Amino acid sequence: MTKTSTCADCATPFTFEPITFGNKVVFSPTKCDPCTEKSIAYAEQDAAKRRENARRDRFKQMIPPIYLDTLPERIPARLREATEMWEYNPMGIGLIGLSGRCKTRSAVLLLERMHDDGHTTFYISATDLALNSANQFADNPATKSIAVSILTMCRSAEVLLLDDIGKGRMTDRAESELYDLLEYRTSRRLPTIWTSNSDAESLHKMFSDDRSIAILRRLKEFSHIVKA
Repeated sequence: MTKTSTCADCATPFTFEPITFGNKVVFSPTKCDPCTEKSIAYAEQDAAKRRENARRDRFKQMIPPIYLDTLPERIPARLREATEMWEYNPMGIGLIGLSGRCKTRSAVLLLERMHDDGHTTFYISATDLALNSANQFADNPATKSIAVSILTMCRSAEVLLLDDIGKGRMTDRAESELYDLLEYRTSRRLPTIWTSNSDAESLHKMFSDDRSIAILRRLKEFSHIVKA
C-alpha cells in the first residue's frame, strides 16, 4: 500500500511504499527520491574529501615541517627541471651536492607530486634508517614494533625518499639494512628518490669494503643522478 508524505528537504509531497515486517512498518523514507539522491551524492563527496584530507595529513606527518611549505621558485633551475620532468618509473633519482642547495626541498616536492598522483609514498632520513635498523632488535616490544613497521614501509612504498645518505659513518647493522633495502626495492622495480651531500668517492670511503661497491652500484644503476 502506497502512502504520501512531505519531503524533509524540499517540502514536496511524495508517495512511497513503506517497508514492513509482518504487520509492522519498519522503514518510511523522509525524503523524496531526488533529494535522497542528492544526499547520497553529498555523502559520497564528503567521504572522498575526508579520505583525501587524511592522505594529506599522513603525508605532512612524515615530512619534517621545515620542508612542507617550499615554493617551487625557490628551487635552483637545474634541480627543479629534473624533478618536475621525472615521472613514475623503476629508475629513481638521486640529488647530490653541497648542503644548502635545496636537494631535500626538491625531493620532497617530487614526493608530494607522487603522493598526489595516488602512489604510496614514504620519507625517511638516513640517520632514522640507521636508528630503526637497530631498534628492530630492541627489547622493548613497542619500540621494536614501531621500527619494524617503519622499515616495512620503506620497503613497500611505491616511492621512497631516502634523505641524506652518507651523513656520518653507518654502523654495520645500519649499512646492512641500507643494502638490503636497496636490493629489495631495485629487484622489485620500486623507485627511490635519494639525496646526499657526498660524491661517489666520499660515499665509498664511508661504507665498509664488502658493501661499498654493491650499495653504490645500486644507487648509480637505478637512479638518474643530478648534481645540485
